[in-house]
This record gives sequence, structure tokens and C-alpha cells, in this order.
Amino acid sequence: MSAQQYDTLRCIVDRDGVPTRLEIIKPLDEELDRISLEALKRWRFEPGQKDGQGVLVRIDVAMTFTTRTKKSLWRRFWRG
Repeated sequence: MSAQQYDTLRCIVDRDGVPTRLEIIKPLDEELDRISLEALKRWRFEPGQKDGQGVLVRIDVAMTFTTRTKKSLWRRFWRG
């Protein structure tokens, strides 16, 4: 069995597809928030367009973290 947690971030995707103005809008904890921000900084997106011109686009991104519970680790250990 595993548990999932979601960290929700917001950013502006610029005309080059680079996320800017990153912010946490639904935090988890300090370490997972930091990991989420660092990951999102590395992402690249298809730039938004309007009438053939590049535009800034605000998006929300959900980062999913999955952790195994002690029970699932115990089962895996005993199954080999």
C-alpha cells in the first residue's frame, strides 16, 4: 500500500516556454515544496499563442509524491 500527497504550484510560462514567477499554492512541507520548485524550474513548455504571437500563460501544476507505508514494505520484504 502506498500514500500519495500533492504539492500544487503556479507559474507563468513565458514566450520561450520557460516557467517563471513560481509559487506554491498548496504546500506540503518545506522539503517537498523545495523539490517541487526545483523540478518545475527545469521543465519546458510549449509557449502559449494568440493570433500567431507568443503570449504569457499562467498554469497550475500538481506534483505527486508517492510514499510506501510500512505495511507495503513489510509485504514486499516477505514476498521476496
